[in-house]
Amino acid sequence: MTRGFSVSFMTFLLTADFICAMSAVRLAAVVRAALSSAGIGKPIPMGNASPTAWWFYIVFPVAWLIITNATGAYSPRQTYRLLLEIVVLLKATFISIFIFFGILYMTSRTYSHLQASLLVALAGGLTAGYRIAIRFYFRLTGGRTYDSRRVLVVGTGELAQQISRQVRAYAWTGVFLAGYAYDDALPETTMVMDAPILGKVSQVVELLDKHAIDEVILALEEPDYTHLRELVQQLHECGVAIRFAPDLREMQYLFSTVEELEKMPLIGLREPRLSSSQRLVKRVLDVTLSTILLILALPLLIIVALGVVFSSPGPVIFAQERIGEGMRPFKMYKFRTMVKDAEKRQAEVTKIDENGNVIHKDPADPRVTRFGRFLRRTSIDEIPQLINVIKGDMSLVGPRPEMPWIVSLYQPWQKKRFEIPAGMTGWWQINGRAGTMMHLSTEDDLYYIQNYSIWLDFIILLRTIPAVFGRRGAF
Repeated sequence: MTRGFSVSFMTFLLTADFICAMSAVRLAAVVRAALSSAGIGKPIPMGNASPTAWWFYIVFPVAWLIITNATGAYSPRQTYRLLLEIVVLLKATFISIFIFFGILYMTSRTYSHLQASLLVALAGGLTAGYRIAIRFYFRLTGGRTYDSRRVLVVGTGELAQQISRQVRAYAWTGVFLAGYAYDDALPETTMVMDAPILGKVSQVVELLDKHAIDEVILALEEPDYTHLRELVQQLHECGVAIRFAPDLREMQYLFSTVEELEKMPLIGLREPRLSSSQRLVKRVLDVTLSTILLILALPLLIIVALGVVFSSPGPVIFAQERIGEGMRPFKMYKFRTMVKDAEKRQAEVTKIDENGNVIHKDPADPRVTRFGRFLRRTSIDEIPQLINVIKGDMSLVGPRPEMPWIVSLYQPWQKKRFEIPAGMTGWWQINGRAGTMMHLSTEDDLYYIQNYSIWLDFIILLRTIPAVFGRRGAF
């Protein structure tokens, strides 16, 4: 869907990154000379105000492009998400520092280490700076100045709505959701997710000219493939881009690659379990960070414990059974935020919304104490889970540990989230937290499993901080 934008945008990024790296070479020399004149650093010998050879203006930018490309700086998955992009550029900067200083140590002891540090820092800073600026420019203009495309989604069901959410997420690239074509009986509403229903599937060809459609996404649930082939043939004659979204949501956590065998597309599947090396690194980081955080939080823990004691009768720590990796139960620790025997009153707050989704949390839960509401809003009540992390019941980052009665409502595809350790925070927490419906939060967990990396863990930990302080979705 964004392929045209991707090719042009990646070409632009490569050119701009090369210019930034070349500019960094010159700026590093100028700043080094200015600092030397101000008495900072070792004096530069007479006649060497700019000790950078001409060939370095080519070699360093090329090396910078190679390193940034190796870290994924030109992958659409990174360049369409600001925080991921910044993390990737930080990786490139640190790798460049190690490589650059290693080369200098082995080849040139006379080149200024200060200038080398300035060079890499400026390259990373200039690259990140212009990328952030260009992103905000595209967002302000809505992508209208860059290859705008109007998209028609054929279908109005859950699959079509899921596709629409992704289209809206990439709106800044110039993709605009024009509307939907319904495939069955006329829906009760004329709007789906703030976009209009433009007509029936049988009218798609007419809708193309009427609404200036550039791309059509076929997102039909249980389609009639005979009619689908006829529709595709008609669309081919109209010259619009056509994309087909198969309804394979129950298998999405397994997707790895799309390959071709004698012009036949094959979807590669993989098991999402962590490798032994990934588990080792994750476990070492969990124990190290949790121990440090627990020690630093000790004064706060004492104050909170006293607050819980004075807020209502009952224990300070509340241990609740949750389901973790391998669907094994464990006791998860929290500061008590409710009155005694609150679990026996769970039915008072469990609701079913108009779509049949289970909502098991209520912002106005009468069982929560006044002090407990403060602890929940600030997520301080979850600090004791660091003990669970150290014990090995949980990880700092992972799918949320769920209550047994909720797990009993899971469909088979949702149980795949138990193939890795449960986490204190995760992809679902930073994208809605308690306000997210059960099936959507499970999809977030499966996204995390499918795309796991230690860098994704760091990104989630960083994004958890504003999510907690912003009190988004916590109650």
